[in-house]
Amino acid sequence: MGTLRALHPPTGMMIGNEFAEFLRESEPEAKVLPAAAFREQYRLYRRGGRGRRCATMPWAKTHADVEFRPGEVSVWAGTNGSGKSMVLSHVVLGLMMQGERCVTLSFEMTPMRQFDRFIRQFAGCKEFSEKAEDQFFDWGLGKLWIYDQQGSVDQRKVFAVCKYASARLGVTNVVIDSLMKAVKGDDDYNGQKNFVDALTTIARD
Repeated sequence: MGTLRALHPPTGMMIGNEFAEFLRESEPEAKVLPAAAFREQYRLYRRGGRGRRCATMPWAKTHADVEFRPGEVSVWAGTNGSGKSMVLSHVVLGLMMQGERCVTLSFEMTPMRQFDRFIRQFAGCKEFSEKAEDQFFDWGLGKLWIYDQQGSVDQRKVFAVCKYASARLGVTNVVIDSLMKAVKGDDDYNGQKNFVDALTTIARD
């Protein structure tokens, strides 16, 4: 499974002549920049990124060691049944508490099963009331989206969802559970590498 965080949440849509002009730019013209254009970016880099807020996990003791930095992909690895999905759903709630917008693409769990887990963690108990359900859905409005598809999935569809969620919904974090549902074979290591490489490019862009 993996998480993506958008580097720059969208600030608006380009329209008309501005968009047409952007499309006319060739890739070399768009990527060859004067050194001075990197001034502020370099200052942040030299200071170790201080001054830019990074999202963290829900547990305070991890804050000094783990951050979800913009434009990066995090891969959560472990054996089947080791609790990756359970931990990550808790992390998603923590991201939402920090004002992050999240979409989950779970190809192994239906939305109903995801909500069972989310609301138990949100309420802090196994058996929760209808009031707790309403509180969760009200609180999650504008913070959480679910992509409803189970089983194997075409990689192009995953890429399209990532781009749509960022551009149209302002989503900053995409959770994919699991990456293997988008790669045909467990031993297709080149396929896994290429898929993660493509996700990394989307996160950075």
